Amino acid sequence: NLNCDIKIYYSSSITESHWPNENKTVQQGEDLGEKMYNAFNDSFNAGYKKIVLIGSDLPTITSCHIKESINSLDDSVSVFGPAEDGGYYLIGLRSMVPEIFQNKPWSQNHLLKTTLQELQKLNVSVSTLETLNDIDTYEDLIASDFYKSNLELQEKIQQLND
Repeated sequence: NLNCDIKIYYSSSITESHWPNENKTVQQGEDLGEKMYNAFNDSFNAGYKKIVLIGSDLPTITSCHIKESINSLDDSVSVFGPAEDGGYYLIGLRSMVPEIFQNKPWSQNHLLKTTLQELQKLNVSVSTLETLNDIDTYEDLIASDFYKSNLELQEKIQQLND
């Protein structure tokens, strides 16, 4: 329920049955940093002035988080949604900052801290959102409030384990 353009980047191939009316493409790049850089670069080259990227492992993200991140880009060059594991679930930019995507400890618990320290040295303004839990592992899923409050999902997981 957002009044903005959406583009979905698939990791390997496009699934036409999901989000049938949305703009879709396949990610380009060797690692996560290069894939995100290319997504931002393509969007800036297409003329967009505020770009927000989220992952697909965020069952508790809402349109309010995304709206807040877009609005944050009025005052900051960048915005991050901190993840409980030390990474981030959302990144938004109003201009390209290539250093964000280079030589980072992807999937490490100090990714956001390292990134924010580098942005401070570069004098790039940053806003942050509420911390959320992204789902990277089975243990993350089981520990999440999303899982604990979703009886249908619990039943399906139990069936898989039986």
